Amino acid sequence: METVLAVDDVNAQAVEEAKKALLAGELDTPEAARRAAEAILDQGL
Repeated sequence: METVLAVDDVNAQAVEEAKKALLAGELDTPEAARRAAEAILDQGL
């Protein structure tokens, strides 16, 4: 988590969209978890 917080280049719009999707329950699927894991690996976090 500290690595993520240390990233200077944060897309505020993407963060807000993700927050809304989480609150709406749109990211509570195995597919969403897979995509998140792939994104973490792609970013080297």
